[in-house]
Amino acid sequence: MKIRKIIYKGSVILSVTFLTACSFFSPEYERPKTDTPNVWLHEGDTTTTDKQKWDLPKLAWWRLFNDPQLNSFITIALKDNQQLQVAIGNIKQSEAEIEKANYAWLPTASVGGGGFIGQAFGTNINSSIPQAKQFLSQGTETFGGSLVGVVPSYTINLVREIKIGEVARYSKKMQTELKNTTRLSIITQVAASYFSLVTAKAQLDLQIRKVEEYELLQYFAQKQYDAGAASSLSIKMINQQLESERGKIASIKNDIVHFENSLSVLMGQNPSKVISGKTLNEINTSHEVPVNLPAKVLENRPDVAIAEYRLQTANANIGLARSQFFPSIDLTGAFGNATLALAQLATMNAGVWAAEAVAAVPVFNMAILADSDKAKAQFYQGYYEYINTIHKALQDVNDSLSEHSSAKETMKRDMLALEATNEQTIIFNKKYEKGAISKMEFTGASINNTNAQMQVNQTKLKELISIVNLYQSLGSGYDVDNHMNVIESNPAWNK
Repeated sequence: MKIRKIIYKGSVILSVTFLTACSFFSPEYERPKTDTPNVWLHEGDTTTTDKQKWDLPKLAWWRLFNDPQLNSFITIALKDNQQLQVAIGNIKQSEAEIEKANYAWLPTASVGGGGFIGQAFGTNINSSIPQAKQFLSQGTETFGGSLVGVVPSYTINLVREIKIGEVARYSKKMQTELKNTTRLSIITQVAASYFSLVTAKAQLDLQIRKVEEYELLQYFAQKQYDAGAASSLSIKMINQQLESERGKIASIKNDIVHFENSLSVLMGQNPSKVISGKTLNEINTSHEVPVNLPAKVLENRPDVAIAEYRLQTANANIGLARSQFFPSIDLTGAFGNATLALAQLATMNAGVWAAEAVAAVPVFNMAILADSDKAKAQFYQGYYEYINTIHKALQDVNDSLSEHSSAKETMKRDMLALEATNEQTIIFNKKYEKGAISKMEFTGASINNTNAQMQVNQTKLKELISIVNLYQSLGSGYDVDNHMNVIESNPAWNK
């Protein structure tokens, strides 16, 4: 009975000691608690209410615009963009680090050899062998030897190797999410640059038309001035406006070059001219944007995943720092052929082996405690960075929803204003045809109509950009056409 009690108490003590050691060397990770809302603050009527079925990372939302050229640009960019190749290179490095951590569990072996030579002098001999005594008493003699063979070695710290592998795996996950972040940014930049290019081309046509209208206005003003019906001030005011409008043409052309160059570089190409597909008027913005619940969005966003992997890495680094307190075992040995020569007395040649085992535990090393404190401080930092990332992600979506709703409403109002301007232009045209107003007055109405159309174009661009930003904040599309591996024939890889 006493033996059973002793065994029971011993088992309890060992279990408690083991669990305490586990928690010391491998602190438990727990995701920080955050208050995630159930609904978005600014979810308007432009978003769908069916939030559960959408797998937004795999949603190619840009294809909803039915513009083959836009689709082609994004497909090319997701394959050939240089920054994306950099991200893939980082993933390959993290995979190599995982392999390195796995190989650390295996022993190493080296092939080598060595030799020595020496000389004895001032010899004091005490030997029962007359030949040896006679030989060694003759004076100084040399001796030497050599060893050639395999030298295996094995150094292991169980906790350290486990934690290094854990950190390496988190690193790969983080690099994968960084690649997804890059993909999400590329999609956003290509779409925004494309819509900006299409808008700039539409604005250039209208700006050229407006310059022509001002030139016509100048012509009639000059006629009136020559007839004494207008002052020179009116001529100067029209000339000033005309030159200002001509200057805007150069500015818009420069914008077109900028957007074309941006698209080319995003597609991994040299800056060049780019042919767009649909016109701005042909691009439809009326489709609904699928918005997931806040918790699902946080799952989808790569930046949130990166923040958590960093926190998990910091947690593993605490155990890695404390692993220095765990015993390290060094096993070394040698196996091979040895030769020993004692001058002319004897020569020995034989196979030999040797082995050594050493285990060590730090007893006094304050630097280990400092490493542990540093790792805990990094976890503290990562903890609040994760929470801040969550708050920033929620802010991004709410801001984008508000921006999209505002742009949609502004577009609606500007379209109503354009319709009113069109009606005014029709009325002015009828009056001109009847001779009720002059050509100069009708040209002024035409300029007003052109300005209204240009305003609608700018507002439509804002609406398009708001859609792009909303999809980005929702973490949409980055898992479409996901090219994970490098092409083996790539000269940058095939070394």
